[in-house]
Amino acid sequence: SHVPYINPGQNEKNPVDRPSHIRSVWGFLRNRRRPRGMSDATNRLMREADAGALQRAGLVRMVVAGLLLLTIII
Repeated sequence: SHVPYINPGQNEKNPVDRPSHIRSVWGFLRNRRRPRGMSDATNRLMREADAGALQRAGLVRMVVAGLLLLTIII
């Protein structure tokens, strides 16, 4: 049902099966994006950095809300 792709630079005795070539490239790209395991120390540092960033973002939101409230009152 599928027709092999014949590269113009090759003779007809050695066709290139295009779908299998695309599948192999796709598999290679998919495997490169697979997350690598991190050590426990790295996981802990990432969690601490995430928690710190969330705390700072919350503080900034409270300051902005306070400034907006003062602007409305004044």
